[in-house]
This record gives sequence, structure tokens and C-alpha cells, in this order.
Amino acid sequence: MSKKVLGIVLVCVGAIAMVALFRYLVLEKIDSEPSVINDGDRMIQVYQSQPCELNAVISGDTITCKDGIKVKLCGVTAPVNNTQAIAKLKELLQGREISLSPMMKDSDRIVAEVFIKISQDEEKFINSEMIRSGLAKPDPREVNICLGRDQILEAGKK
Repeated sequence: MSKKVLGIVLVCVGAIAMVALFRYLVLEKIDSEPSVINDGDRMIQVYQSQPCELNAVISGDTITCKDGIKVKLCGVTAPVNNTQAIAKLKELLQGREISLSPMMKDSDRIVAEVFIKISQDEEKFINSEMIRSGLAKPDPREVNICLGRDQILEAGKK
């Protein structure tokens, strides 16, 4: 094997190892064992709530936190390149105290209910706010894993 080929192989192996380490470190920030909640007609897995400092808004239903976690809003779907949806989500979250209630781990992200603190005793449910704005819709593939399913579906009726 030539030195050039060996060098390329080592770079590729190193890159794969770095990606695996990054995914391990990011996903391990989420409690590895979810609680199971009986919500009437369904059982829902819920991970421990955690804070998120907004890094970026990727789309109208996906953000990244400064600690590297990629978050998809549970039960919400928005067009990827919809600048209005991106601007609305950024407006709702930027400079706010954000709390995540993860419902599911995915390969490179978590699916979570996202809240912002309004006051000491009040939070705003961002998932339903995005749908209420008309810039996102309920995601029928995910909505049943969300604790706030009823709020999300109700927001979609308006």
C-alpha cells in the first residue's frame, strides 16, 4: 500500500472516529433511560428536561443549541428553506431562556418539546406557537409521541 493511500485511509478513520465521539458526547447529554408516562390511550417516553442556549435556527422546525445538540420540534413540520418560518422561530427563541423536554433520540438529533420562560411561573410552548403562526403544520408522523399532542393538534385547527 502506498504512503498516499495509507495517509488517506488514516484521515478517513480519524474523521469517522471524531464523528462517533461527537455523537456519543452530544447524545450522552440526554438521560440515557427515559421515563415512561401513561397518557390515557398511549405510553410516552420522556427524557429529563434540559436547558438549551440557542446557537442557530436551521429551519422552521429545527434548531441547534450551543452545546452541539440538534433539536427537532416534536410534532411540527415546516418547509426547510422557508425564510418566514426560520425568522419566526428565531424571533420566538432568540435571547430567551429555553427548556427542552426530549421525547426521542434520533441518529443525530433529539425530538423535543421546546419551551421559553415567560415569567417565574409561566412558559410558552413553542411547538404549538409555530403551528399557530401558520408557518408550520402538525407532523402526523411524530405528533403521537409528544406530550403536548392535543395543544399541537388544536393549534393546527386555527
